Amino acid sequence: MPSLEVCLGETSKRRGANWELQALKARTRDSFICQVCGVSEEELGRQLDVHHKIPYRSFSSNIEANKLEHLISVCPSCHSKLEAELRQALPLFASS
Repeated sequence: MPSLEVCLGETSKRRGANWELQALKARTRDSFICQVCGVSEEELGRQLDVHHKIPYRSFSSNIEANKLEHLISVCPSCHSKLEAELRQALPLFASS
């Protein structure tokens, strides 16, 4: 069964106070399955990452950035690929 544990840490601080809750909501909405390759958290043996489809820093507030429509659940491998594609498509975001 996927973990519903909420872990507060560095990511929470960087992504705002509502990040952990919104990330859990995104993973739940996506049935704990990577929305790119289809691997489940159970198969992966860990929680999926939650990716901002639009770079977090392009929003004026974490409330807007962390809306569910801006989030997608992905495995670490697919997350790396999405981030690389984003850096290539938007080179200004690569340095931050």
